[in-house]
Amino acid sequence: MFTDSGSKGRKVKIILASGSLFRKRALDMLGLAYETCPSGTDEKAIRDENPVDLTRKLAEAKAEKVASEWRDAVIVAGDAVVAKDGRI
Repeated sequence: MFTDSGSKGRKVKIILASGSLFRKRALDMLGLAYETCPSGTDEKAIRDENPVDLTRKLAEAKAEKVASEWRDAVIVAGDAVVAKDGRI
């Protein structure tokens, strides 16, 4: 949670759209208070041959799904894929 200086000091929740221990540790290192809400997104349904585009699409899908449940929160989402020579 943080204080939104643009909204008269209103407290804003931070929601991590992931159950990833790596992403949890990253937020913990920042000292931020947050809640986790894994999106449950079907990652196999999202495809792209470009690894950068695929990670963006996956992260956006997760963020959008969780944002639909948490309207007044900051949603943190991300993804990663392994690629070599441009191939996933």
